[in-house]
Amino acid sequence: MKGSKAKNFEGQWRAEIRPKRPKFPIEKGTPVRVVFGLFYKSCKSRPCKDIQWKTTKPDADNVVKTMLDCLVEEGYIATDQQVSDLRVMKLEWDHGGFVEVMIQPCTPFLRG
Repeated sequence: MKGSKAKNFEGQWRAEIRPKRPKFPIEKGTPVRVVFGLFYKSCKSRPCKDIQWKTTKPDADNVVKTMLDCLVEEGYIATDQQVSDLRVMKLEWDHGGFVEVMIQPCTPFLRG
């Protein structure tokens, strides 16, 4: 069972992505690239005028699992099994407190 913080985060994330959902998800079987930019507001004791990497909690993998599940349930992608390229950037910034997501079909590799 999810804790209240996790449920609150999930609800906020759903409210953010629901109005922007596509008419159809990326078709099952299509490999998908998902890139998350998690921008956290910096601590008052350590201001970040420039964007910096965040190395403290929360763990990126725990946050992203919930976010991916919501992307499936809200119709962005058919299933999280099709995510073939997953990238997560956890960052701090004075102007943080938001998430940027890029979702696109993967392109084939070119052999030289």
